[in-house]
Amino acid sequence: MLRIVFENPDRKPKRGLAQKYSEVISSGISNMKCPLHKKAAEFELHFNPPNSYSIEVTTCCQEFKSAVEKRIDLMLS
Repeated sequence: MLRIVFENPDRKPKRGLAQKYSEVISSGISNMKCPLHKKAAEFELHFNPPNSYSIEVTTCCQEFKSAVEKRIDLMLS
């Protein structure tokens, strides 16, 4: 599972940060479709106290999920 770790002294979700990362991830994977099933990937950010968001990727098959997670990992590194 992919994670985004950040400074968070108040231990509360950062909606602006989550929205920014969602926009970046969406734009980075928007043109990706599964070559076998022709379906797009979906993702959700989940806040994990005190200082991280996990990225949950949902796809039609494991091979495509791996490709999407790899692309997201490269974008965030």
